[in-house]
Amino acid sequence: MLKNNMKNFLLLIKWQALRMKITLPFLCVLQIVIGVGASFGLGFIMPRSIDSSELLYSITGIPIITMLMVGLSLFPQIVSDDIDKGIFDYIWSLPLSRITFFISDVTVWVLSALPGFILSLVTSSLHYNFKFRIHVSVVSCFLLVMCTTCFIGYTIAHLLKNSQFVLLITSFILFSLFLFSPVIYPITRLPKWMVYLHEILPIKHMSDLIRGSISDFHFNFAKSLIVVSIWTVICLFIIYFKVLKIKTK
Repeated sequence: MLKNNMKNFLLLIKWQALRMKITLPFLCVLQIVIGVGASFGLGFIMPRSIDSSELLYSITGIPIITMLMVGLSLFPQIVSDDIDKGIFDYIWSLPLSRITFFISDVTVWVLSALPGFILSLVTSSLHYNFKFRIHVSVVSCFLLVMCTTCFIGYTIAHLLKNSQFVLLITSFILFSLFLFSPVIYPITRLPKWMVYLHEILPIKHMSDLIRGSISDFHFNFAKSLIVVSIWTVICLFIIYFKVLKIKTK
């Protein structure tokens, strides 16, 4: 059984890669352009004299933005488009495990975020002469954060089931990431009510996990891990009962 599921998983990865052989390279290039462009563009926004802690936020925020953009904006839009095209109806009609398909789908998107993340780190490090301190936790934090963002995106796409609504919601999320989320600036700049809101929302905590794994940023690791894990479990619960569980009459 396990061997058969693994074989199906690899075949679905191959199928996804072939199906998106034009879209995925374009999305990878888009992430790279945004990551590299933001690295240079940030220099026009930041003042010449900036506090070291704020500089840390700004520089480490660039690769984080590229990650969050994939799972919270691009992924749900593609999933919503697939729903409209009937691709999910076709997949569910096949003698394949829905969970296996779900895992393969998320795997492809998690891997697609890797080039943009790495090149953003390299570009920011070279352009600002900033030395990232990569910790051993970076792999686990990257996987956790990317999986969580993809689960949230998957939940949005399947709950709304309307590509226009999904586009509006994900565009708002992307807009909020840049302006109203403590990704490229400290949370102390936000009003108190937004600070309290971000304590229960996952954006701040996902950003802190990544920032802490690529620099000497100090934060409450346990709290961030718990909050992100709670959002992961909630989304997986919704996905399982809304999408993956086969309904019987």
